[in-house]
Amino acid sequence: PPRPLKIVAFLGKDPIYSNTVQQVVSQEPDLAGVRSVASTSKKHLLEIIPDAEVFLTFHIPDGAIDAAVKLRWLAFGQVGVERGLTPQVKKTVKERGIIVTNAGEVTTPMVAEHALALMLALIRRLKTCLEYQRRKVWGFGDLRDRVDILAGKTVAILGLGRIGYQVAHLCRTFGMRVVALDREPRDSDFVDKIYRPNQLHQLLGKADFVVLCLPLTDATRNIMNREAFSAMKDGSYLVNVARGGLVDEGALLEALDGGRLAGAGLDVVAEEPLPEGSPLWEQEGVIITHHLAGLGPKYFERLGELMVENIRRYLAGEELVNVVDVVKGY
Repeated sequence: PPRPLKIVAFLGKDPIYSNTVQQVVSQEPDLAGVRSVASTSKKHLLEIIPDAEVFLTFHIPDGAIDAAVKLRWLAFGQVGVERGLTPQVKKTVKERGIIVTNAGEVTTPMVAEHALALMLALIRRLKTCLEYQRRKVWGFGDLRDRVDILAGKTVAILGLGRIGYQVAHLCRTFGMRVVALDREPRDSDFVDKIYRPNQLHQLLGKADFVVLCLPLTDATRNIMNREAFSAMKDGSYLVNVARGGLVDEGALLEALDGGRLAGAGLDVVAEEPLPEGSPLWEQEGVIITHHLAGLGPKYFERLGELMVENIRRYLAGEELVNVVDVVKGY
């Protein structure tokens, strides 16, 4: 008979999210021994987690890891795990040998397409078009010499993981030249040249678009600072579908006001929700999309399918998919 396995899912106040993942897992006959329990409150979570081997969550309430005395696998329901992997959590999972995974490819197609949507919106002046529409003004005369196309432009992708690689694929489809920044040299059918971190400014100077797909770590925080923006081409664009902490927003505003950047597409910002008083709201050339890039149809069904794959691997003693290097933070 299948070995018993208890999973605790803590995916927000609405139980439909955890229940959707549970339904996907429960439909697999070979996982009959798996018992998934959903929680929507910290109090309930702390009551049910002590005998759980697996904890699926978006964030970790205080005391949850210490209470989970039998925990062997911490599964994050998103890609970026920097908020969950606090110094204390890192210390605990390393000491206890707990496996950490993230959602990996669950969000890849949505985030990559969102990056392209922002690029197209910027270069085709869709924000201005919508403003003219709101005012019932026909803007042909103003816009006809200001729109452009992606084909023939150079895009620099910072971070060549799953999402960065998919962005590269889509950009190549649009006829763009693709260069990338990555710590590890690797072969790619869609990237013309890969630069190392110490070549960042050299890379930035070649790009019409810079797309951020990096994890947020101590090494990447504020990687787009005043010096980085100064290295970019005049009239270039920034797109951030990763983490707001990658960008020094004061330096970004300076680059926009000074004309170094023609615009920016920001799905993420340093402080979320973006404060009402932030000058980014009113900045011409900036498009803000409210951290929606990773969302799309059947997100939790896809997360459930990933969990099924990893549960099978876990029970078989095999390496899991999307294992996070706790030291690196991704």
